[in-house]
Amino acid sequence: MNIKYYKHPITGKVVEMEEGFNLPVFLLGWIYLFYKGDFETGGIHIFLCILFAFAGVFGLIFLLFLNIWMGYKWNSQYSEHLIEKGYQVIQ
Repeated sequence: MNIKYYKHPITGKVVEMEEGFNLPVFLLGWIYLFYKGDFETGGIHIFLCILFAFAGVFGLIFLLFLNIWMGYKWNSQYSEHLIEKGYQVIQ
């Protein structure tokens, strides 16, 4: 997998991001999103989990596909979030 590094020019904090599928997001869902500080996406995710938890089999299938989709999309979302916060890609 490709690994990108993001560095904040003021604080000097470096964040490592892999491209592709994110297994912790798939397995842990909103818990991992909250851990990484993405409260907006995590809040939406937990809301959908609560909403579809009572929908029976359809709800469980929806939540499975939601976690698969989030596993693929979250890394690109988070990298855009880091760039908005002022981080720069370093090599």
